[in-house]
Amino acid sequence: MDLAPAPREQDSAASTPVTGLLVGMEREVHASVRGAALELRIQDLGFLRVDLDAQVAAVDPAMDAAAAREILFGPGLLLLLATRGVYGIHSSAIRIDGRCFVLPALSGSGKSTFARLAAEAGAEALTDDISPLLMQDGVLRLRPRYPQLKWEDPWRTPDLDLPVSAIVFLQRDGSALALEPLGAAEATRLLIRDTVAARLFPPHLLRTHLEAMACFAESVPCWRLHWPEAAPDALADQCARALSLFAPV
Repeated sequence: MDLAPAPREQDSAASTPVTGLLVGMEREVHASVRGAALELRIQDLGFLRVDLDAQVAAVDPAMDAAAAREILFGPGLLLLLATRGVYGIHSSAIRIDGRCFVLPALSGSGKSTFARLAAEAGAEALTDDISPLLMQDGVLRLRPRYPQLKWEDPWRTPDLDLPVSAIVFLQRDGSALALEPLGAAEATRLLIRDTVAARLFPPHLLRTHLEAMACFAESVPCWRLHWPEAAPDALADQCARALSLFAPV
């Protein structure tokens, strides 16, 4: 099914501190909401103001230019996209033989390394850190035209619109290399965990977000890739063997 944003209730003014990695360090963020207006006060940086109705985001004029770029293309853009049913998942994405795989993972789990090695093995790297997903006509789709700030050219990804073949959660652990099928409930939980900026969503977006993640998890096969630690010179072979497991998925 397709998901339309739920009607917004009038949110009362509130301030809820959360902590997140922003502009190179963990920072405390105080969010206040009043109707369609959302203001984030970011430790040592200034404010981000987002009007969810007007679809406008603005940062503190005193904010450093590099920081302003990251804040606008991070939480600012992600909040606006979420009002349209597009959610940024903390993941890489690759295309193999015309099939698109989304690879969510916790920070430090190797998703950027996996995408780079997959590209060296013949796959196409579509995203590096954030993958925008939405349901359209009953199909989960990747909209990769999103700035990948870790790339030297953040806009190098072409403006594509691709159906997702599977979601593969990367997990670095001591297990042998293997793909484990996931049920919809566990996949939903992990997608909620891996949605970027979800802790900043006002109440009406939180409700539609939970519904969307359940819908995403039910729409495509979901797997966990156990990806064991390996020496740097063994990673390329390990990635190639992992990609061979994707073929029947």
